[in-house]
Amino acid sequence: MEHEVKDKQDLLDCNGLIKEEGWARSALWNYKRSDIASNPLRIKEWDYYEIADPKSGHAIMATYSDLGFAALFVIGFIDYTRGKCVQCSAIKSLSLHRTGLKENRDEDMEASFFNKEMTISLSKRGRERSLLLTAPNLALPDGRKGVKANIVLYEDENLESMNIATSWKENRKAFYYNAKVLPIKASGTLYLGGEREELSSLARGILDWGRGRWTRENTWYWSAFCGMDGEIDWGINLGYGFSDRSSSSENAIVYGGRVNKIGEVEFSYPQDFVSGFWTMKDREGRLDVRMKPVAPRIENIDILSIIKSSQNQIFGIFDGHFTLDSGEVISFAHSLGFAEKVYNKW
Repeated sequence: MEHEVKDKQDLLDCNGLIKEEGWARSALWNYKRSDIASNPLRIKEWDYYEIADPKSGHAIMATYSDLGFAALFVIGFIDYTRGKCVQCSAIKSLSLHRTGLKENRDEDMEASFFNKEMTISLSKRGRERSLLLTAPNLALPDGRKGVKANIVLYEDENLESMNIATSWKENRKAFYYNAKVLPIKASGTLYLGGEREELSSLARGILDWGRGRWTRENTWYWSAFCGMDGEIDWGINLGYGFSDRSSSSENAIVYGGRVNKIGEVEFSYPQDFVSGFWTMKDREGRLDVRMKPVAPRIENIDILSIIKSSQNQIFGIFDGHFTLDSGEVISFAHSLGFAEKVYNKW
């Protein structure tokens, strides 16, 4: 039985433990770095954005993360037609949570990073989030050079989100506070090799907003994708393997702005992640999805076995069906999104 949290409250008590574990339809927990019973170098904070446009077959993603001992910044461009993903990244040592990320998701914010290879500028005002992303030297899949994006994401007033606060069995002071917000209406412009491309009315964004203090070694599975049922927007978030999910999973169907909560899921995928379909099913039979891999984003890092990361994020095309709380079954095809298996030791 998954526990829904319904009252606003501080995330952690005076001992650094989560006051009430579970899931919520909005950002009810108040996160404060000063409440964390840990060295600041163990605190991890991030915003991850992905915006896909089914009309053009293009997507762009950005990671803006502060891990305490370092900050990681990534811009990626996904070409579903050509089946390729390209990216550029940068690391800033000893960031110490001074990169501009706010403690709570609903706070207005300004945060930016830039060097000669890339710029990431994030701004939040009310329900609008503005993203400026530039990577002037990035070699695109079609042979052009350079990408620039000016994008505005607008969260409708009635849009619920999938929020979760869980800890680890082996260390209850290690916690995962996360929000998945989808689908978010997107508008704006891409410049690909200097050529202008307007986002279509079908473009939708996904926000992965996270704060936490993790255990040292973890593996997680995550998938997110969006679509439309006639004029109704929907998005699906699926994930497991990370922290103790006995109080709640983060699996949800957001349909017409409302969270339809589902239970545990399991992914099946080819050993090399790309040579066959991925499938995702839940235990209650409410979800049956498969993804055709299109554009892999695979990266492996090993620094003297002290810091290790194996990231296998596969962008692909989804089809299948899901069942709403009302019992209505929704079928879909050709939805753009991604699935991943990630291992981190840091």
